[in-house]
Amino acid sequence: MLPWAMAHLEEARGNSARTSGPYGFERNRDTARDLPALHFEQGLSKTTAAAEQLFAPETLESFKI
Repeated sequence: MLPWAMAHLEEARGNSARTSGPYGFERNRDTARDLPALHFEQGLSKTTAAAEQLFAPETLESFKI
């Protein structure tokens, strides 16, 4: 083990906590809504989709164990 390994581990944990996005559909609804609209505006798709249409229905539910 390298003497600075723990420092690197702590730094990585701190970075991932700051850069990871929110989890769950509701917390990401705006992004899921905006992405298909931008895709359509740029001519990459013929239609736009509702945010809920992008995911399988069972993935829209949240659970805590």
